[in-house]
Order: sequence, then C-alpha cells, then structure tokens
Amino acid sequence: MAGYLHYLLNIEIPQDLRHPRYGIKAYLNDELLGSLNEIAPEFRLLDLIDYCLAEAEKGPIKKTSTEWENYLRDPDFGLRDQVSKLLYASNTCGTYLTRLAEKLPKRVSFTKSNGTKKYLIQLRKD
Repeated sequence: MAGYLHYLLNIEIPQDLRHPRYGIKAYLNDELLGSLNEIAPEFRLLDLIDYCLAEAEKGPIKKTSTEWENYLRDPDFGLRDQVSKLLYASNTCGTYLTRLAEKLPKRVSFTKSNGTKKYLIQLRKD
C-alpha cells in the first residue's frame, strides 16, 4: 500500500490531460455528448431558426439576440407559443446563441460592436 501511495503522490499528469480547475480532465463519451446535444435547448432554438430561414428562403442572417427572438415570434411562422416556452427569460436567447457559437462555430458566429453582439447564422446544409 505504501508503494501505491508513493506512486499516486508523485505521478506526473501529462499536459494534454491536465485541467486548470480539477487537476485532470474528465472523460466525455462522444456518443453520449451527441445525445445530450440533441435535447439541449440551444439546439431546439437552432431548429426553430432553421425552420424560419427555410420558410423565408433567405441566406445567412445577422441579428442581435433580441432581433432573433422577435424574428421567431413573427405570426407568419406560427411558432409564438414554442418560442415563448423556450425563451422564458429576457436573456435566454443570447445565452443559447452564445452556446451555439461555441459548439457549432461553422454555423453560428457573432461579432461584438459597442457592447452589442450580432449573431450570424448560416443556413443548414442537408
């Protein structure tokens, strides 16, 4: 037991496995992460945006989070109730769009100017 304890106290963690907060990175199963992303609310938001962009037949659109929320609430799309349930607080849309920009940088990106973020969303390629 003493030898094992000595080993644990003196082990050198490889740089690629280090985490600044916890000491070592956690294992994340790719299949499980993919399943979690499917039910994440930010991906539901992207589905709604994709639906609206397909209906409007427009290319990439750049808007603030408030403009995106108002865009989705347009009566022509018929999504007002779904959007209200998903975006229940005033800053929820911006939070979800920022998460999407981190997870899908090729589809969602943003620029910041004078403290205002504008999110650019690319059309889904089926």
